Amino acid sequence: MDQQRFQTYVALIEQLLSCPRAKKWNQSLRWPLPNNPKEERELGEALTRYLWRGAEADRPTFIPPK
Repeated sequence: MDQQRFQTYVALIEQLLSCPRAKKWNQSLRWPLPNNPKEERELGEALTRYLWRGAEADRPTFIPPK
């Protein structure tokens, strides 16, 4: 990986880690927040699959950014 790409990657990771979790779910990804830890695990796994593979399903229903 060349130096510029590496620096860009590091900057993105730093921004991701410094962003509060609720902001990531609501404002950035427009996914509904989970209601409890069990649901967070399930929705988190679904979100990861969506980010890696995309989806053609009608779920989840995106929410307006707050």
